[in-house]
Amino acid sequence: MLKKQAIIGSMLIVAVAVAAVLIYQNNYANTPKTTQNDGFTMVYLSDNSTLLTDLDVCSFNSTHQEFTLTDAAAQCLRAAGDNLYNFTNPVSIKVNGEEIYRGIFRSAVMSAVPEPPTVAILYPSITFPGGAEKDNAMRLFHPGFTPPSDMASMNANLASFFEDTNRLAS
Repeated sequence: MLKKQAIIGSMLIVAVAVAAVLIYQNNYANTPKTTQNDGFTMVYLSDNSTLLTDLDVCSFNSTHQEFTLTDAAAQCLRAAGDNLYNFTNPVSIKVNGEEIYRGIFRSAVMSAVPEPPTVAILYPSITFPGGAEKDNAMRLFHPGFTPPSDMASMNANLASFFEDTNRLAS
């Protein structure tokens, strides 16, 4: 009789353990630890794949609209080669999930970018007036070099985010 109670008790403990594991998996195991809504992100609009994240940006200079990138991020952009400069695959620049700009990458030798992107992203960035390329930086320009009417508020959102994270350069 005692042996029968021990077996039933063991089975009950196993059943409770299995139930606990199933409840955990259904409610907690699939919860993402981070999302694309955290910090700065740059994603391709075609498939929502991430090109750059908050960890890739060292600073943002709001005066020159220039992002200083980590060496790893710059290497990633260089590795994309000519595929980076694809006018049919725009990117979305977001802060905490809110789209600030839509843009496409261009190099210094390309002509002005046609509408509709909000910005052209010059990579590698170029210092003016000298013209030296900066491989670890990208700069925002406006198509036709005419800023949109809401540029001040869009830039304020970027500047505010990078100021809050102590990465705003002047």
